Amino acid sequence: GNYHQATLLQQKALSIFRTRHETTDEAYALNELSNYLYHTGKLQEAIDSCSKALSLYEQIPDEKEKYALTLNNLSIYYYEAKRFDDALSASKKAIVLFDKYDLPHSSFYTKILTNQSLFEATRDSLDIAISLSTVADSIQRELLGEIHPDNVVLRFNLANYFLESNKTDEAQRFFHDALTTQMLHVRNNFS
Repeated sequence: GNYHQATLLQQKALSIFRTRHETTDEAYALNELSNYLYHTGKLQEAIDSCSKALSLYEQIPDEKEKYALTLNNLSIYYYEAKRFDDALSASKKAIVLFDKYDLPHSSFYTKILTNQSLFEATRDSLDIAISLSTVADSIQRELLGEIHPDNVVLRFNLANYFLESNKTDEAQRFFHDALTTQMLHVRNNFS
């Protein structure tokens, strides 16, 4: 998409929401703006916009899931900025929100778990990365079924974490499963 144009439009919407004192819409617009800024390479501005969204979401009791997802976005921006401790901290806060408020274990939740496992793997905490990825994989398969193309990435991630941990049997099993799922999906789409 045209992220530059989207940024300009989102900034206009944001000014309207601020004028009307629509806090929920303002928080959402700031989060969306942070995503567009991120995609245009304005990483620090994305972090700043996302942080402002978070400060607004803290004031809105009914928006815990959006607050958690905004924390997840911030964790990604921090990771890209090589601020790994900040990325992990934001991700952990998002998981706490999902657990504390008994938010549904959705595909959003699995994305947060998957990102957190990446942050842990970056810190060489491979056992934690494997544990988080295993939970994400289990939830994802429960939501989407055993043979779904979206499961492939999680299985490849697990295979890589096992491989980095020198657990080659487990790595081979997950690589095989990921490739089999991927091939079934390709075959079903082209037969």
